[in-house]
Amino acid sequence: MVLAGVVIVALPIIGGALGNIPSIGSQLGAICANLQMGVAGAFATAMAIMLYELVMEGVMGMMGAGDAKTAAAAH
Repeated sequence: MVLAGVVIVALPIIGGALGNIPSIGSQLGAICANLQMGVAGAFATAMAIMLYELVMEGVMGMMGAGDAKTAAAAH
């Protein structure tokens, strides 16, 4: 996830630099922008899943059910 975060920050900078290339710069900048949006979506999804698992682990721990994954498998 750290690498994805770095890519999200770096792609606009790279896209801006590639935009200075004559005749194909704007297309390369658009490619970088689209890649950034895709990586940002994947990053947000991974973060949401991680936070969900963290919260469920805490809730199941408060209920005395032990591990959230074993409790979910028991149902």
